[in-house]
Amino acid sequence: MLKKPVISIFIAFIVLSTVVSVTIASAIDPDENDVYPLCVYDVLSELEIDFAEYVALLKPLSHTGEYQHFLSENKTRYEAFQNENPEMPRDVVLAYVNANIDLEFFRDIVEIQNPDSLYVLVNKNHILPRNWSPDDLFLIDSWRRVRKEAAFNFLMMQVEMENHDLSINTVSAYRSFGSQAMSHANASELQGLTITDSAIARPGHSEHQTGLAIDLLSRSSRGSLSGSHFQDSYEFEWLSQNAHKYGFILRYPEEYSDVHGYIFEPWHWRYIGVEIATVMFDEGISLFEEFYGRYLVLGVLENAVVAINTIRELELLAIFEAEEIARLEAEAEAEAEAQRLAEEALAKLEAEEAERLGAMEMLKSSEMGIEEQDSINTTEIVDETNLSVFTVVILPFLSLGFCAVAIKVATVIVSRK
Repeated sequence: MLKKPVISIFIAFIVLSTVVSVTIASAIDPDENDVYPLCVYDVLSELEIDFAEYVALLKPLSHTGEYQHFLSENKTRYEAFQNENPEMPRDVVLAYVNANIDLEFFRDIVEIQNPDSLYVLVNKNHILPRNWSPDDLFLIDSWRRVRKEAAFNFLMMQVEMENHDLSINTVSAYRSFGSQAMSHANASELQGLTITDSAIARPGHSEHQTGLAIDLLSRSSRGSLSGSHFQDSYEFEWLSQNAHKYGFILRYPEEYSDVHGYIFEPWHWRYIGVEIATVMFDEGISLFEEFYGRYLVLGVLENAVVAINTIRELELLAIFEAEEIARLEAEAEAEAEAQRLAEEALAKLEAEEAERLGAMEMLKSSEMGIEEQDSINTTEIVDETNLSVFTVVILPFLSLGFCAVAIKVATVIVSRK
């Protein structure tokens, strides 16, 4: 028997597939080929999602006492942590406890169940599976890799910085469990476990294993990471104000070192997606653990982002379909126009050929007439010539002959008398 989550996922998949097909089919007007904006409310309704709820999730939380991230199972821990931190706002207490910040480092470690998520929380109380590694790593320089979505946004951000005459180099990106273990062990041997734990994550506790973290320095920086003073560079200033537009956040802010447990790392930037990073920036939340405890521990905002991205994909797909139809129609019109011009050219050629043939026939007929006239004229000339010869030459001789005969006959007759 299927478990309830599996059945829910299956039903959601069927519904989503149906909605995608229907929405794309209805997004294009068959008469005008115009793309109508997809109605977000209709899509969410088909998915049985409360539109108002998801809109509210992408806006700042209300601080009127209605704590949307209250978990009843954490009630006792909320009270204990509040007693330890009486000046801390109630909503922050709830968020910190939800993210297990109230627990001692490395004491009650939770193994992460969703390491593939872009919003995964990896820290000293949340550990990645030992043999897990992302399957979509992508090169961002000659050999350093991060997950494909992070790589795409990082490269765009790098280009934008270069447009502002700023330059950054990647110092570190993805590191495997084994590589992290080696780094931590070597550092511990040199400077002890306590100092090492404040600067280098233990294996399984490093964000670099997620393929979502990048260590950055300006190209003008010299020396080690901790001695680079990257926080004083123009590059760091630009990143602080603009990195969220590309989905990156400063993971270990200086003012929260006692909360995240690491020294200030101005070079360590974490990709969490443009939507989440923008909400953090707009709400002024600097610590990922706090944001996670407010929004992500229940997975609600993550589902909202997925739903919104689905809507965006539907919109883009509908636009693509419309553009494709327009392109095909333009090609068909161009082909019809070319066919018409070809037919006109062919008809013109045929008319010109017929005219040429007609002229040739007329010329031929004219030439035949001239030849016949020449033949007649030649015959007449010959006849006239023959007549002239007969009249001028033969006829006188015949006349003389007749005269001679006549004289002879007359002479004979006279002599006989």
